[in-house]
Amino acid sequence: MSWPLVPLKELVEQATGGASLKRDQFTAKGLSVIPKKAISSAIDIPNDKFVFTTEAVFESFSRSVVDENFVVTTLRDLVPSGPNLGRICNISQAGSYLLAQGVHAFKLLDGLNPRYLAYVSNSKEFRSQVLRIKVGSTQVHARSSEYQKIVIPVPPLEEQIRIAAILDKADAIRRKRQQAIELADQFLKSVFLDMFGDPVTNPKGWEVRALKDIARIQIGPFGTQLHKSDYIEGGIPLINPTHIVNGKIVPSSSLTISNAKFVGLSEYHLELGDIIMGRRGEMGRCALVTERERGWMCGTGSLYIRSEQRGAFLQYLFGLLTGSAVKAYLESESLGATLPNLNKAIVGSIAVPIPRDEVLDKYMDIRAKTMELQRKEDLLDRTELFEALAQAAFKGELTSIKAA
Repeated sequence: MSWPLVPLKELVEQATGGASLKRDQFTAKGLSVIPKKAISSAIDIPNDKFVFTTEAVFESFSRSVVDENFVVTTLRDLVPSGPNLGRICNISQAGSYLLAQGVHAFKLLDGLNPRYLAYVSNSKEFRSQVLRIKVGSTQVHARSSEYQKIVIPVPPLEEQIRIAAILDKADAIRRKRQQAIELADQFLKSVFLDMFGDPVTNPKGWEVRALKDIARIQIGPFGTQLHKSDYIEGGIPLINPTHIVNGKIVPSSSLTISNAKFVGLSEYHLELGDIIMGRRGEMGRCALVTERERGWMCGTGSLYIRSEQRGAFLQYLFGLLTGSAVKAYLESESLGATLPNLNKAIVGSIAVPIPRDEVLDKYMDIRAKTMELQRKEDLLDRTELFEALAQAAFKGELTSIKAA
């Protein structure tokens, strides 16, 4: 069984877009504002994502105020791959909410369930349609008129509610396992600090060496070497700070270079075990280059660190560079008043205590056991499994499964 495909514009009424609030119009508490950062793959907007303002601001932007009968989305994303572009979230609690700049709201027409629509907006088919209409290479966006042409499968309302209930249960299980993985990450950070101590105060009394003395540090190509005209679609990925997300490398297919250009810039090629660091914007943004990213390209806004030692020491060094102490140091030393940036000298001066081999080995043993637990959780939490269940539901293939 397959459901009819209907464009969004036939299913929703668009509300006004968000208001352009100034920084001094936000307050610590007050009336709720929905910011762009609240839009994610979550079905309901998390309570900790709301920000606040005064009643006077609410009244001055009354055309941008909505209630729980609306769903919200954003048609702008700071990440080139547009992970949250066009995702739809529900307002789970009754009340009035002011839309911040970059947020759009839709009121659903009869016959469309908001939770069902939110799940559909996370589906591969929906995401592929969004990515086809996005424009821009850094701050990507989509036009509302194009967005509303996206088609979605629309079963009867009763079936939509049943599908949403099934996916709610599956999603709850998935998120609990994600929490277990996050707890394991926090545990490893605690173990790291306990075993190695604060690198600034060096309570273990280990030998301290400057990063430049134990690793090669290479800043990405200058603008004279790599121009915007060199960027192509579907070539060799170029890794800039926006492509480093939560310790992982997330490339953009639109920010790549040709093989010919790549060959001519050999000193910027990434190798297995390199630590790539963003040198602009958020300080301490790093990722470890894996087999998947070997042979990709360090971007102009990044630098890579190639340690002389690998194995246990490399994992230690990565943990140190992504820790709060090094981040605070980089923030204090970075140049630029509006957009902080790093140079080779600043990064090279990072003090690195050198642990004893037996301490490194003990840490790696604990890390290996923790990673194995994470791997088992991850196998149970494969996003692909949830997506397969969702896809089957949207295609009308879950008719025999009960929601209760």
